[in-house]
Amino acid sequence: MTSPYAFANKQKAPIPLEHDIQCAYFEWARNPATLKKYPKIRWLHAIANGGARHVVVAVKLKREGVLKGILDVCLPCCSGDKHVTYSTLRIEFKRPKEKETKEQIEFAEFCRNEGQKCVVCFDSIDAIQITKDYLEGKL
Repeated sequence: MTSPYAFANKQKAPIPLEHDIQCAYFEWARNPATLKKYPKIRWLHAIANGGARHVVVAVKLKREGVLKGILDVCLPCCSGDKHVTYSTLRIEFKRPKEKETKEQIEFAEFCRNEGQKCVVCFDSIDAIQITKDYLEGKL
């Protein structure tokens, strides 16, 4: 006989890593059907900021110009085709319940003042919808 309290033993689903969320997003973005529908998305790229690195690599990247606070992803094209609202889309991926750093908040504010759309996404589904809306001029 099954206990009426069996649900209490169920494990919670693991919280996805930021890496996994971003990979799922790029899997959608690099799909041939997505590229056909949204040709500008071929210029979507990730920024190599953050993350744990060996000190030698960290020093090398810093010398090459990597900055703290730069958002994870950049789509350097205007929103929509007919009525341009933004010049660039920038996305910061976070695990659920994580917060932006002080540097990320400062950078996003700078970008917004320069006419760019900046968002924080906690899952790939939201990031995909925001990107579609951005490219279709719905934001």
